[in-house]
Amino acid sequence: MAGDAQFITNYFNSRKCIAVIVKSIECNGV
Repeated sequence: MAGDAQFITNYFNSRKCIAVIVKSIECNGV
């Protein structure tokens, strides 16, 4: 259970990081 929770947390955190990177690229691209 704890392992699953950690995996889910890492998954969402990585999604957030990717979203931030994409947003920064979009801002800098313009």
